[in-house]
Amino acid sequence: MFTTSLLRGLYENGYRFLGLEALSDTLINDRKFPTIKSGYYVKEPQMANLIREALEMGFTLFEYEATDGKNGKEREIEQAENIKKIIDENPNSKFLIHCGYDHVMEGTPKIKRWEKAMAGRLKEITNKNPFTIDQVTYTEKGDLKFTNPVIELVNSASSVVLIDEKGSLFNGLLNTEQVDCQIIHPITKYSNNRPDWLSLSKERKKYSIPKSKIKEYPVLALAYKDNEYEHEGIPVDIVEILNKEEIPKLMLPAGKYQILIKNKMYEIVSIYTLTIK
Repeated sequence: MFTTSLLRGLYENGYRFLGLEALSDTLINDRKFPTIKSGYYVKEPQMANLIREALEMGFTLFEYEATDGKNGKEREIEQAENIKKIIDENPNSKFLIHCGYDHVMEGTPKIKRWEKAMAGRLKEITNKNPFTIDQVTYTEKGDLKFTNPVIELVNSASSVVLIDEKGSLFNGLLNTEQVDCQIIHPITKYSNNRPDWLSLSKERKKYSIPKSKIKEYPVLALAYKDNEYEHEGIPVDIVEILNKEEIPKLMLPAGKYQILIKNKMYEIVSIYTLTIK
């Protein structure tokens, strides 16, 4: 979601290529939307929305994951080499690269047998210093007792970057050679069991499934972009509705949708179209 929120500003500043570790889809730039076969993590709606919105803006997407069976040091090297190939083919372009876990580390990663993580390898083989951003360390944990106290100390309602009096970016309390910048995300607030960040700064609209569309409980309500469900697309949003007293709202950007209602056996019990303005 945070990366999605940056896309428009990055595009306006000349970024045109988006590399995703999660992506495994050579047809994505022609099809213009992800499918359930586009990658394991891509099946999660917000990851799919990141891809969908980047394509709508005009980004060219590319995959860079290593070949099956590669892990550890070999994987980090191959990922970096795959990215370098795209950079070499587009020497005057700007690149946004979205990776998982510690692949963003420029210094010595936690897993020592890697020797260097993908970002460190990329820096080495391109002779270019990437601007690396970590948004994991200062993100809330599933159990708040494990959440870093810096988040509560900052106490911000939005994601922030700290800058000291010399203009230097905050990049950690322990090992400041790992990344250039660490994002501090706020503690999530919930409304009707839905996280506040789903609104994408109010760009997405709340939509409640009419009770008349629900004949039994519990159900899943899935919102697909028009013409994507038939082609194995990923829902823009999904909610589980347990009873008629509490119906959580779908969070949807403007557009035409197919709304599917599925019962607990995952059978479709209702389909209808919807336009969000």
